[in-house]
Amino acid sequence: MTARGFSILELVIVLSIVGIMAAIAVPRYGRAVDRSRVEQAAARVAHDLRQASDRARAMSAPYHAVFSTTKDYYRLAEGVYTKTGLLDRQSVVLLSQDPYLTRIIKVGFGAGDNVGVTFDGYGRPDNAGLIYLRAGNHYRLVTLDASGGTSISIPGVNPAPDPKPDPISL
Repeated sequence: MTARGFSILELVIVLSIVGIMAAIAVPRYGRAVDRSRVEQAAARVAHDLRQASDRARAMSAPYHAVFSTTKDYYRLAEGVYTKTGLLDRQSVVLLSQDPYLTRIIKVGFGAGDNVGVTFDGYGRPDNAGLIYLRAGNHYRLVTLDASGGTSISIPGVNPAPDPKPDPISL
């Protein structure tokens, strides 16, 4: 009579192979998740900037986008600034929270370190600009041109050192 089943040696070999495959796959999965997050965040920023231009044109009134590199969010607002600094309507997009978990590394509109852009009643931005985003080791650059068009690219070099810790990851 022959014994059926697996020997302990066969089980150890199979478990070792599965363990090696898992050790290879898990870091790749984490990098893929980071890449997906930064791509989604860049697409959201580009879409919101195009929409701000369209809304300004539709309302024939100013529309603002202001970015915070310290808190990783941006604010979209319509209307004219009042003495208290408040605008008619505002919405905030938090890139540091799910589903993005992305950092805003650097923002620059026009000359200097201007962190905001205003679209006039014709939908034209007052300045062209760049927004650098990062999730893990993946970067994306969102570019706003002088006509209000946007593009997304992968920057060739790290734009600036990021003193902030990585967002929570899997």
